[in-house]
Amino acid sequence: MALNARLLAGAALDDVTLVRLGFVDAVSELAGGQSISAGSVSTSTGPYNVTAKTVTINASETMGLVAGDVRRDGSTNHFIDTGGLWVMAKSIVQMIAGKILAQGNGEVRLVSGGSSITLTPGGIQIQSGGPVVVNGSVIKLN
Repeated sequence: MALNARLLAGAALDDVTLVRLGFVDAVSELAGGQSISAGSVSTSTGPYNVTAKTVTINASETMGLVAGDVRRDGSTNHFIDTGGLWVMAKSIVQMIAGKILAQGNGEVRLVSGGSSITLTPGGIQIQSGGPVVVNGSVIKLN
């Protein structure tokens, strides 16, 4: 039988109660630094809040976070360290900041349909199947 762990209302973080659902006689009290190992742990609950100085979650293979409506992450700084990052959105990807830096050591490329702007250490290439419009009060070319 799977052991279901949940933080009971009013329990302190150093005093977590584990309950095997459906069995009132199987209650364990944990205090201080503890480690729990199980083949599978499943929790189903209403609002679930964890407050701690540091929270670390490790998955040896795949991890999924799914929200039925909005997922909001907040922190002073947010770092993602990965081999590759793909962002897919059905309608819009929007970034709002005082300064946005997109840096590629080999190439930065903006693509829309048949048009693109490619920046490399050797130069900038602008390609378009249609007109390229440049507007400004003063335009300097060399």
